[in-house]
Amino acid sequence: MIGGAGDLSGVPRHICQLADALRYDASVTVISDKNNGGFDALETCGGAHNVLSDLTMRGLIRTLNKTQADLIWLHAPYPALMARLARALRLWRPDCPVAFSVHANGSGKGHPPLRRLISAALNRSIMAIGPKQHIISLTHAAQKRSGNKHPSFVLQNCANLGPLHRHRNANTRNLIMTGRVSRQKDHHRAFRLFQALPDDMHLTLCGPGTDSDYFKGAAAALLTKDAYDRVIFVGPVRDIRPYMACADAYLLTSRYEGQPIGTLEAFEAGLPIILSNFDGAQDLVDLHPCALLLGNNPVPDALRISALIETYRQDEAALCAHIQSVWRTHWSPDVFAANARALVQTILKDAA
Repeated sequence: MIGGAGDLSGVPRHICQLADALRYDASVTVISDKNNGGFDALETCGGAHNVLSDLTMRGLIRTLNKTQADLIWLHAPYPALMARLARALRLWRPDCPVAFSVHANGSGKGHPPLRRLISAALNRSIMAIGPKQHIISLTHAAQKRSGNKHPSFVLQNCANLGPLHRHRNANTRNLIMTGRVSRQKDHHRAFRLFQALPDDMHLTLCGPGTDSDYFKGAAAALLTKDAYDRVIFVGPVRDIRPYMACADAYLLTSRYEGQPIGTLEAFEAGLPIILSNFDGAQDLVDLHPCALLLGNNPVPDALRISALIETYRQDEAALCAHIQSVWRTHWSPDVFAANARALVQTILKDAA
């Protein structure tokens, strides 16, 4: 499996979950940049980690050519793009099937216009001139949007938080948001929304960069002192459960996503979800009994969020159970493992 940066983020988490799901059926090796915590779980699920210091096209292809595999599975966007382009140009000629997981469509809504144009053009060219590749989407909607001549499949993400013991403060309400500091996650929008929320509301921010001085300065420039004092800047965490345990709802203001694992973890935790209208957000909201999509004005959105949390607190046990039942049906580790094993078997048979 080909990853990229080893931060505590979605793609490394997905790769580790795959390694765990396939641990009794395959020997899994992950090739990626250095590990910054994102690939720690590989040790417990028997996966090998090959750290590649030269993550250029030449370095990646040189390493792949030395690798004996029955399946090469590309994940992280930029290494995957380099490998697919090299294969399309016949600079890399693997003797095994190649699969490509689309974690976030670079030509989709939310990306900068120029990046969308370049990404769409590159993808069309690779699909047109490249040899057979197996395209794996995270959702059925994404699969339909990626229509092409190559075999396509769906493997939804997984949430595997494990046991979580709730201990919220009855006198305050707490939103939690997970994700690295980046244009994609649009924390500035989260701050503008938080500024409009009542003064009993708190915001917990977890993810790489959320504890940096630069990020705190950006928050201070957008928030009043009172609002700023109600924000908890956590930074990267290896175990999100203690923070989920004291939350009243999960917030995600992303410009684009594939299928956000943090949101699926909120399902597992039985929490309400509040999402920006990225591709795929409506499908998540439709499955959730206590959720909302953000609009374009933070003031009415703030009122809707307050009402949502009050509704949840009034019937928390029943709503929590309902939310968790949706997670068990769609995104539990057992469902994910069965789907991952079936997918790998299908690809190998198709390529035989």
